[in-house]
Amino acid sequence: QLATEGTAGLVHLTGDQLFTKAQWAAQIVAALGLPALKIIETDWREAGQLAPRPDQVALASERHALHQPEVHGILKAVSGALQ
Repeated sequence: QLATEGTAGLVHLTGDQLFTKAQWAAQIVAALGLPALKIIETDWREAGQLAPRPDQVALASERHALHQPEVHGILKAVSGALQ
């Protein structure tokens, strides 16, 4: 749909879900069927980043109004394609 509307360049498809980085990592691990990992949340200072970062992240786009399906479903589809 984006291509037929003339949208060009890199485009992020967005969703309504917010995740911490640890939650995002846990979602990926679970969807790929990997052994559970101990994931420890740290703030941007503890992680050694120089600038503040938000605790929860979500992709957002001002270039379009399309939304992707729920993240868990996408990860399951990717997992199936990799096997």
